[in-house]
Amino acid sequence: MLSVIMITYGQERYISKAIEGVFLQKTNFPVELIISNDASPDNTDEIINRIVPSAPANISVKYIKHIENLGPILNFQDSLNKAKGKYIAVCEGDDYWIDSNKLQFQVDFLEKNPEISLSYHRVKYLRNDEEIILPHHEGKNEVTISNIENLSKINYINTPSVVFRNNLVHYDTTVMTSKIGDYPLWMLLAEKGNIIYFPNIFAVYREGVGIQSSLSKTKQLETTNEMLFLLTEYFSERNNVLNNLENQIYNNKKKLEELLKRENYFFNILFSLKESFIYYKRKFF
Repeated sequence: MLSVIMITYGQERYISKAIEGVFLQKTNFPVELIISNDASPDNTDEIINRIVPSAPANISVKYIKHIENLGPILNFQDSLNKAKGKYIAVCEGDDYWIDSNKLQFQVDFLEKNPEISLSYHRVKYLRNDEEIILPHHEGKNEVTISNIENLSKINYINTPSVVFRNNLVHYDTTVMTSKIGDYPLWMLLAEKGNIIYFPNIFAVYREGVGIQSSLSKTKQLETTNEMLFLLTEYFSERNNVLNNLENQIYNNKKKLEELLKRENYFFNILFSLKESFIYYKRKFF
């Protein structure tokens, strides 16, 4: 009935909690957990092999250990293509679920509402070892339906919160080849149906641990705009969506320009200090 996609690379510190959050789930349908280890150089493999035998009866585990590193996007696509479930949930190896009813709750809703392609919920952020609710999430206490035009303005969906319908989109399409894999997928799914938000807190997202979130601010903006450009090509005939995506690119460029100005400013200060140090060293020593 449902497949859980869990990609991992070098996450020996976190992978056990991610798997335990899946094993926590109480469902009246079978769950397929696909763990795809992208040739981790640490002890991730040993930890997975130690935990997998304790899977509950309702969960079957398909463990894939890649010999060569595919990279996060190809690993994600490969896992999606292997999913057999009617629905797919995603929990990467550094995030975790905290409520045993998460999957049952979201699947029950999707079963009764075929016009919804993607469901998501509120999450806590793990920041400095403390689980917190971000300020912009605190007031979101109502179930809300949104669509592709809303989503094209900003990505407001956290990866460990999603459950969506499988086989609605092609996971190998060009727009999925960017360095960011989740937002393009949400956009493709939103093209096929509406999005439902639940205020329930079912998961925890580790801040600053994932590949994208651990990049510098300038690199984040650059890779985001590369991804958005692919989306503008894909949605070139949907004017409202295209305009929203182009606005995102424009705003990111302005942020990037400001960051580069600051970096150049501090670089010039450091360079001046270095030159001054050399001058005074030669003069007095």
